[in-house]
Amino acid sequence: MTDALVNLWGRRIGGVSWEGGRAVGIFEYDPAFRAAGMELSPFVMPLREAPYVFPALSSSTFIGLPDLLADALPGRFGNRLIDAWLATTGRRFDLARLLAERLLNRHQSEPLRAVTKSYTYRQKAQRALAAEFLAPIDAVDAFLAGDCSEERQTEAAEHFAISPYAIQSLLVNNHRLGHQGAPEALDRL
Repeated sequence: MTDALVNLWGRRIGGVSWEGGRAVGIFEYDPAFRAAGMELSPFVMPLREAPYVFPALSSSTFIGLPDLLADALPGRFGNRLIDAWLATTGRRFDLARLLAERLLNRHQSEPLRAVTKSYTYRQKAQRALAAEFLAPIDAVDAFLAGDCSEERQTEAAEHFAISPYAIQSLLVNNHRLGHQGAPEALDRL
């Protein structure tokens, strides 16, 4: 299954999937891109039909991906932030954001794209819909039972398996909490 389509200069070059069992990324060139004959990485990843898997790559340096893809990702600090976030939320939020992207653009025939950390209106809408999908406000209200303390929000985040920031953002967006006192990071959720 393709987890993310890889585009370069507006052109699809392939797809990448994550195989959790072996903790490696698998990349495969798009057939139309292969047919065009443009070599992006002629020594390490020459054009071919078979997928590329690099199990010997350091997961801390290249995240199990070839450098062609890993170079486009955040550096060490960014990776630590992403790792911490994924440890608490898993991939569910990413998948819910992709679903939100499809719902927001249901009339477009273009396939789903990789979720990014952009702060555009569209990305904020993805995050808001994903939070509401994974933790419906009525269920969060019932869980909190009127106690919106930071401790109770953390418990709700664990219960719904999403980040505490997503819970807090959900409460702010639904007027259960005021914007004052909410961390600045909420504006980026």
